[in-house]
Amino acid sequence: MIDEKTADIIDSALSACFIEPKGDPNRSHLYPAACMAKILIDSGYTIDENFLSSLQGDNMCSHDFMKEVEDDFK
Repeated sequence: MIDEKTADIIDSALSACFIEPKGDPNRSHLYPAACMAKILIDSGYTIDENFLSSLQGDNMCSHDFMKEVEDDFK
């Protein structure tokens, strides 16, 4: 389990992946976001449903980045 401060830092970085690209995140933002989301989820934290949906295929790439991260780090 990660500590609360680390989780907050990761959550802030995850949010930035969606905010910084002005609402049009692409692969270079979504794959790192999925990595951070996976860390938080595996540590027992809840991810914003809108972010999670975007990472699971509801994105401009129509790609499930969460599945990709899970496959990459089996």
